Amino acid sequence: FFQFIEAPKINYYQTDALWPFYRKIKGKNIKGFRIWPIYGKTVKPDYYHSFFLWPFYFYTKDFFKKGNTSYSEEERRILLISKFAKVYTNSTLISKTFTLWPLLSFVKTPDKKNFSFFEIIPAPERGMQENYAPIFRIFNYYKNQSCTLVNFLWGLYIYENCNQRKVNELGFLFRKINDLQTDTHYME
Repeated sequence: FFQFIEAPKINYYQTDALWPFYRKIKGKNIKGFRIWPIYGKTVKPDYYHSFFLWPFYFYTKDFFKKGNTSYSEEERRILLISKFAKVYTNSTLISKTFTLWPLLSFVKTPDKKNFSFFEIIPAPERGMQENYAPIFRIFNYYKNQSCTLVNFLWGLYIYENCNQRKVNELGFLFRKINDLQTDTHYME
């Protein structure tokens, strides 16, 4: 419950009283304070983390530099699942994510966009996105450099436009395919 760490050679001091409720950190490259679950923050040269009314609001910023490349990631979370995040490389925005679970999710990178509406179970991993996510979302729009995919009502309506091939599908009732590469046009 109580802990006091003092390391004067490396200029580090930490006090925990009724851990995890109170913590104070002071050192050469770190500063932190926490009264859990009300407020807390930790500051380092390459890291900043704070929370307010845990688990209601979190803010984290990571940054590092290697050679001539700098990288930073900024993330805000509300109630652990909803989040807003940005990733920068050399001060250029390379990724933006906005999730307000379960209502919507939006991810944008230089080469793709993905928008989902009413995603019952969030599926951030690629395997989950491809295999199970269509079952758990009402609407999905995905676009990259060569393809546009739209899926509505669990696949009841599907639209695909990839590499000169267009597919419109309405459940098992109607399917229209136009493939300009093989000069094929047909309906089922």
